Amino acid sequence: KYALQAAGYDIDKVVEKVAAVLNIKPSEVWAPGKQR
Repeated sequence: KYALQAAGYDIDKVVEKVAAVLNIKPSEVWAPGKQR
């Protein structure tokens, strides 16, 4: 995720999109292991 930040991506928006696609909470994207 740090590489993406350096590239200038909006990490929060990316996480929200990923969470929406996977139908999970944005916080779960960062720690999927804790939720499963």
